[in-house]
Amino acid sequence: MTTRRRTLSSVCLALVILGGSRASAAEETETGANKPHKTRGAGGVPVVGLALSGGGARGFAHIGVLKALEEMRIPVDRIAGTSMGAVIGGLYACGYKPAQIEEIILRLDWSELFRITGPRSRMALFEREESGRYLISLPMDRLKIKLPAGFSEGDRITSILALLTVNSVAVDSFDELPIPFRAVGTDLVTGERVALGAGSLPEAIRASLAFPFFFTPVEIEGRLLTDGGLSDNLPVDVAEEMGADIVIASDTTSPLRDKEELNSPLGIADQALSLEMVASAQRMRGRADAVIAPEIGKRQPNDFKDIPVIIAEGYRAARENPDLQRIARSVAPAPPRLSPKPPPILGGFRADGERRLTRRQLASLTQAVTGKPLSVPDLPQAIQESVGEEFFRTVRFQLEHGQDGKSLLVMKVSEKQTDRFNLSARADDKYGALGLVNLSFRNLWRGDNAAALDLQVGSFSRASAQFLTPSVPGTSFFFRPQAFWSNDFQLAYSDRLNTSRFVDRRWGFELQGGNTFRNLGAVTLGYRFVSHEFHLDTGMPLLAPFHGKVTSLALRSHVDTLDRSEVPEKGRIIDLSLESARQGLGGDLSFERASLDYAGYHTWAKRHTLVTGLIVGAALDPLPDFEKYRVGGVGYLTGLKREELRGDYAAGVRVGYRLRMADPEKSFLSRFYLEMGVDGANVWQKGNHPWDGGLIPDAYLSLLVRTWVGPFRLTTGFTEGGRRNATFFFGHSF
Repeated sequence: MTTRRRTLSSVCLALVILGGSRASAAEETETGANKPHKTRGAGGVPVVGLALSGGGARGFAHIGVLKALEEMRIPVDRIAGTSMGAVIGGLYACGYKPAQIEEIILRLDWSELFRITGPRSRMALFEREESGRYLISLPMDRLKIKLPAGFSEGDRITSILALLTVNSVAVDSFDELPIPFRAVGTDLVTGERVALGAGSLPEAIRASLAFPFFFTPVEIEGRLLTDGGLSDNLPVDVAEEMGADIVIASDTTSPLRDKEELNSPLGIADQALSLEMVASAQRMRGRADAVIAPEIGKRQPNDFKDIPVIIAEGYRAARENPDLQRIARSVAPAPPRLSPKPPPILGGFRADGERRLTRRQLASLTQAVTGKPLSVPDLPQAIQESVGEEFFRTVRFQLEHGQDGKSLLVMKVSEKQTDRFNLSARADDKYGALGLVNLSFRNLWRGDNAAALDLQVGSFSRASAQFLTPSVPGTSFFFRPQAFWSNDFQLAYSDRLNTSRFVDRRWGFELQGGNTFRNLGAVTLGYRFVSHEFHLDTGMPLLAPFHGKVTSLALRSHVDTLDRSEVPEKGRIIDLSLESARQGLGGDLSFERASLDYAGYHTWAKRHTLVTGLIVGAALDPLPDFEKYRVGGVGYLTGLKREELRGDYAAGVRVGYRLRMADPEKSFLSRFYLEMGVDGANVWQKGNHPWDGGLIPDAYLSLLVRTWVGPFRLTTGFTEGGRRNATFFFGHSF
């Protein structure tokens, strides 16, 4: 491991987020042929146990070990796994073949799976609107802030495990799985090793993964459990307790740090935490009949690149292990793997919980499940295909037996969102510094209802309250009323030097209803009432003042497939709106307009991104000065001042290229980007012929940096006539 500086999140992962306690490779232990043979099982048939260690991404080598064992026809009668070993061992115990486990592992995005927040593309639409908005987010309980017990509750990985091990709901004990299994955890209160052999299999595996500080502990039968690597990272003793006569140990724990690497408080703390685990792992190696130690070098537990190379090394180490070859000659060939009892045939499906499913989802799931055996991998694949790309934050399964003798698969789904206290901040060249306080409330009145309160402070002040509720249970329709007050300002220019500032103060409410489609976007129809106060603050009276009401109906379509809200690399965002303001609706003005705003991103070779954009706006009636389209300074015509051009029509197009300064995760420079591009835009007044004068050409150059407090962007624009302007933005968008 290099000695470069790490962020807190990567250090937490490097501290063996999946139970990768560290073991020394320098110390030789007595294994295999040098040890006396153990007592054989009944009838002279030895019981072979497999102990799989933790090690994070290093633990993927266990898949290669399983491949080699099957090729060598060595039976596996018992499995004990810790952390990543519990993941691989649990799937194998459920009936997956090594090749199927490899396919699952390669399909998952591990860098996203262990992030504190999930992939943005999998978030619910309204949750996606909140992503990237806050600097600090803390859970609340009855308006009291609660400090979390870990950076992540691990809901996503537990839900994936619940789906993959759905056949485990048919057994009361892990001894009834196709291969008896134990997941090893640590009692956080007593420090005792806990071998989990009954209950919920995904919860047991999740407990074995719960490395302190990163994952919250899991409470099972009154015991608070955390990562099994803290007490028994190589569970040879657990395999022996399960009745194994021969124990094969696959050890993928990380090597201890060198002296030169002990140059930071976190590095020293990691080493100190690992010392006792090293001694324990060495003792367990001495009790095994064969120890497979893949040569993975100093690959870190959070290094999820080149997974096939790790698997191949596990296979190579097992095939070349002389103790395994001896065991292969001394045991009977492995018989075909069969379940202890045939899986039940499912007679139906039901969904329970806080998250409502649409009728289409329910019908598809019922059809996919009914009449199918409760077995893997076919049933998990059928459920995943029925739900689609979107899966739910929290999913659990259970089996119910009806009076007619049929088995009913019950899927409990929940967003499991908690109330949140959120803080954010940003700064730019127009407003200076702004702050935001947000209170978000979820699952109100035992439903999907949600509410949010915002208070924004600074030169642009704003307060708002909104409520969100599904209007029709079991559908994708929703209703969202909101009320707001804001104190903003607009800029106007008499020439390049003189700037006028206008107060733009508003309060009002909006009643909005709509329908989401495939979690990609939403179509809404809303009534909006706004009381305006618009007047000169400083400078020349270049714009007409207004004090009155504007009431309108608006039809909007919003599509959002961005991979992240800040510095996106793929996806697009499209906003299309039709607005009609009428005096007949209770206002003082009448106008109609249509607007389109598009931005798209396409990345290739990890470092190169094509950035495209388009804006179009048109009014059927002259717009009041405070509602005219404004262009300049940001986005389009960056060489002009902010909001320098305003009109009743607007159009613009942009094409840019963004270069990431280094490969992701390989260098600190991967957080730096250089973007350059060209654009053209203009505005026109009602009464003039649109497109008179064409689009004004513009070019820009931007430096972007992704930081833990939000992105920083410094842009210099160049417009025809030798115009030049610089803008900056730092923080989160809200």
